[in-house]
Amino acid sequence: MSKVLVCHPTAQLFNIPCVVQLMESIGNKEEHVVHFARLNSSSRVTPQGELSGEIVSHDYPFKMGERKESVFHWFFGYSMYSLRLAIMIKPDLFIGMGSKGLVVAWFLSCLTSKPFFYYNLEFYTFANRPFWHQIWNTIEQAFLKRCKLLIIHDEHRCKIYKDLMHNQDINFALFPNTPISSSIKKTDFRKVKSIFKIKDKKKYLIYSGGLYPKVGLDKLCDCLNLLPDEWCLILQSYDGVDKVSRTDDMLRFIASSRLIINPNPLAPSEYAALLSMCHIGIAFYRNIDPNMHNVGLSSGKIAAYWKYGLPVLVNDIP
Repeated sequence: MSKVLVCHPTAQLFNIPCVVQLMESIGNKEEHVVHFARLNSSSRVTPQGELSGEIVSHDYPFKMGERKESVFHWFFGYSMYSLRLAIMIKPDLFIGMGSKGLVVAWFLSCLTSKPFFYYNLEFYTFANRPFWHQIWNTIEQAFLKRCKLLIIHDEHRCKIYKDLMHNQDINFALFPNTPISSSIKKTDFRKVKSIFKIKDKKKYLIYSGGLYPKVGLDKLCDCLNLLPDEWCLILQSYDGVDKVSRTDDMLRFIASSRLIINPNPLAPSEYAALLSMCHIGIAFYRNIDPNMHNVGLSSGKIAAYWKYGLPVLVNDIP
């Protein structure tokens, strides 16, 4: 039975659905056991959720507090912890998720002579992108020479990325950013109704995902001003919600229960219950974010909304 060590030094576990989906897709095969070194939030309890028996999570002792961790923590600390895991479990394969995961997986592969795969989550192709992006692209090209397989969301992104890396020969596998499949129990509905104070006579818009400054949440509240009082906006976020400044409208909506903010991550079955009780999903992206120019089929929130039958409102992005 082969062992796989997944490295993603910025993910708690359930805050990025495609992280769980990839582990489940590998772990549900009887010949694979997946190990994952996860970060924990400094102030919140990360739910266990529903992982298959072939997935083992290991808690990296550092408590994640900020959206961006220091180099010391994400590279030196996390890499040393992952190396310790590798010595203990002797994995046959490493998988690096995201650019920081690529660095860690490459590092461990070099030390252990074991192969690694790279799951690409974001990349930047602006013609006038910052100089450090160009430097990183050069470094990434060097790392990919050791990579045995590129895992990427769709063919369009794959073509752009291979051109960017000047590497047309790298082996790749397409892995769409699909929502986590989970059965919903009655206890999930009860818990979600309690957390969000959901009422049958209300209608709910939901914005799920990273909440950080300048994503336009003030504009969402402007839109809420135009809707009848029966409409409420749910902000389900694990990431940066404490950093978002509260406008007068936001404070007024919070006081009247028309704006409900939950900073705690939900287990997959709880999130499924939440979506099944909402009416419209919102996917708002920063259109100045260069990764949005290559977004393709990589929006996990849109996929999750559609899975539960929600119509989706999205801002104008490339």
